[in-house]
Amino acid sequence: RYRHRDGHYVWTRVSRSLITGAGGELRFGLIVVQDISVERQMREALERGEQLMRSIWEQAVFGVLLGDRNGTISYANPALARMLGYSVAELCDGVIARDGRHVPVLVGATIIQNTPGAPKVAAAFVTDLTPLKAAEAERAELLRIAERARAAAEASAERAVSM
Repeated sequence: RYRHRDGHYVWTRVSRSLITGAGGELRFGLIVVQDISVERQMREALERGEQLMRSIWEQAVFGVLLGDRNGTISYANPALARMLGYSVAELCDGVIARDGRHVPVLVGATIIQNTPGAPKVAAAFVTDLTPLKAAEAERAELLRIAERARAAAEASAERAVSM
């Protein structure tokens, strides 16, 4: 990079060549300096965007996976690995279920084709419904207990009235 006359820095690419005559003697040197500041800014912006997306996927509370039409998983995030009891590497090796337990999940999936002609990729977003199912079971049990208590209270009230 070079410092511009007004003080800001300019990123450059420098190419050098020696030009020789027919007898191999050095005729002159050619130096080309190309301003690549915009190219560098675009690359840095792309890298920041990729890092942001990677952070979002890695820290998400829902599972995320990417796979092709053959079912090969090319990416799985830590949340999905935790849900299924595997490491991310094991999931990407194609392992689906470790201990055979049923993991209730909500899956949202889409097909992605970044550029025309490129292979399509399936992206799935997976949310573990285990806490919801546990809460539903607890609610059902509490309703059963409440119904039994109500029935017992009514029976007790009827016995008290009939005495």
